[in-house]
Amino acid sequence: MIPTDTPAPRFLLEHGKDLFPGLPIVFCAADTEYVAGRSLPSNVTGVDAKRDFARTLEVMQTIDPDLRHVTLVVGAGSMDRAWEAYAQSELQTHSSKVEFTWLRGLPLPELTRAVGSLPPGSAVLYLVQFADMYGTPYVPRAVAAAVSEAASAPVYGTWDTLIGSGITGGWLATMEEASIVAGSIAARVLTGSAPSTIRPQPWPSHLRRQATRAVEDLRTTVARRQPRSLL
Repeated sequence: MIPTDTPAPRFLLEHGKDLFPGLPIVFCAADTEYVAGRSLPSNVTGVDAKRDFARTLEVMQTIDPDLRHVTLVVGAGSMDRAWEAYAQSELQTHSSKVEFTWLRGLPLPELTRAVGSLPPGSAVLYLVQFADMYGTPYVPRAVAAAVSEAASAPVYGTWDTLIGSGITGGWLATMEEASIVAGSIAARVLTGSAPSTIRPQPWPSHLRRQATRAVEDLRTTVARRQPRSLL
């Protein structure tokens, strides 16, 4: 059984060789940093994924040039902490322009209260929440929906799977397109190529969708209530 705070691609990379001895494994959307730091088993290949927090911040600043405060939401599980480390690394050079506030591992009732009274010039960047500080598991998309519903400012993310949960947008990784790339790798394996001969494919940069809207339109929407998805 896959732990609730461990995404399936990472779990397969760590345990797939033992769970499925001799069978080819093609993963989709395993962390780029995680894949780069490992020697993959000979039966494993796939598509890695990198969340682009810096470009998402650029989207947020494009939509609202008066943005001064960014509240980052992240869980307390092992994978949550890894995402936090990636985000901190990417965003540290922007700290002179934007004030960052971290909400780490808050239980959902506390989290929704915290994002409900943000100051003017604010936005929320939702990273992920698989678990809170007490170990309570969550479905990340459900947390995004609850945060978007409660927040007094726009909420952004980095995955297109969050569209429809209430986020405004972001520099979004497109799961559908990544799945097509993974499927093409699987087809090569099924027609005789050994996984060891296929290098893991990086997530192509053109498979991102940038969500922006007119600043004045956004301000009007925020004044009425939390903006819904742009895409």
